[in-house]
This record gives sequence, C-alpha cells and structure tokens, in this order.
Amino acid sequence: MIRRGNRRAHAAWMIGTCSGLIVAGALALAPHRIVGRFLFG
Repeated sequence: MIRRGNRRAHAAWMIGTCSGLIVAGALALAPHRIVGRFLFG
C-alpha cells in the first residue's frame, strides 16, 4: 500500500497490526497462561 502511495490505508493497516500484537501479547502474559506462569511464578 505504501508503495502505491496509499498512506492512509498503510497507516490503518499498521495500527491494526500493532494493536493486534499488543492484545495478543497481553493475553499471553496472563497469569494463568504458560508464559505468565513462567514469568510471574
């Protein structure tokens, strides 16, 4: 999208992707998950 000059669509895509990764990371760090248990005991 950015190569085609569609900056608005690119920005929306990047914000959506980053938001999704942040949510997935937060859910993975929940205390009842394996990663959460490893990090938080």
